[in-house]
Amino acid sequence: MHTHNLVIRYNNLAFRIAGSLVVAIFITLFGTGSSFFIALKYPSFYLVVGLSFLVALLLTYCVHYSTIQLDKYFDWQRKPFRRAGLQLSIGVLAPVVLAYYIMMLYFRFVDGRDIHDSQYMLIDFPHMVYFIIILNLYYVIHYLVVALMMMYHLWQNERRAIEKEAGLVTIISQAEEPAPVKDPEYLINEHLPMTKAGTISETIVPAVPKVQMDNNWITVNGGMHTLTLDVLQDVCYFYRSGRSNWVVTFSGNRYLVAKTLKEFELAYCGAHLFRINRGVIINRAAIARYEEGKHRRLILILKPGYEQLCSGEDFITVSQRNYSLFKSWLDQPLTV
Repeated sequence: MHTHNLVIRYNNLAFRIAGSLVVAIFITLFGTGSSFFIALKYPSFYLVVGLSFLVALLLTYCVHYSTIQLDKYFDWQRKPFRRAGLQLSIGVLAPVVLAYYIMMLYFRFVDGRDIHDSQYMLIDFPHMVYFIIILNLYYVIHYLVVALMMMYHLWQNERRAIEKEAGLVTIISQAEEPAPVKDPEYLINEHLPMTKAGTISETIVPAVPKVQMDNNWITVNGGMHTLTLDVLQDVCYFYRSGRSNWVVTFSGNRYLVAKTLKEFELAYCGAHLFRINRGVIINRAAIARYEEGKHRRLILILKPGYEQLCSGEDFITVSQRNYSLFKSWLDQPLTV
């Protein structure tokens, strides 16, 4: 099972441009005693604002790009302390140093003065540092808000599913009817020919239908990150609860999925997975054996450690329709 960090698309170009312009105007006017509308009358105002705007825009891009890269490799959830240190060094200190050297070059080659002989380091530069810190805080808060919204959305879906899960047994039992039997004496299951004695013919055993897929991986949303599951190795069973479909892993985690059980059945049911009833597709690796139940149904006995993953009888009950086919499927050895 592979874990991917939560990557957020910060579609904030307009915000960065507007923020850089506001900061440029503020830094230009701060400490001069002149108002904005009076300063508009002087051409030098536009030159200074333009230069400050380009510097601020460059710094916002540096913070923006570094934050995106840190989100990919050092997300806040999995590595909070390391991420905080990297955000401070790459997202704050590096842009501050860059701003200092840019303005040092400007004062040396354009203004003709040493930057330390001017008032820039005392008046203007601290505000540039504040701007960089606020920008980093914006990205951190943006990340946390999006992550919390995703977690809340998943929690809501899971809560609705849990509320409906109590009626899963009734839903499956009411919706499921025995397969039509043409001749009870000779045919019990339409999929398998029966002898007159009521046993499965050994000469004809149909293979379990399956659809060939390019791979056995599915992607699910784990809240703060996306998970890639190996269906054969990680998935214990798929099940339906009301209108929602879920996947449960051998490690006990449960994830909401968008596909239907029919789609999973066509894609993955074969040697390793079997749809035992209308609401459950189970992995062979979780099954220890089965016992005969009432009314031509089978009760699955799961391997130790997996019993607690199934919260109801219907999760381990093979329906009448699949009674004979399941026996044949489980008796067939796995082929590599």
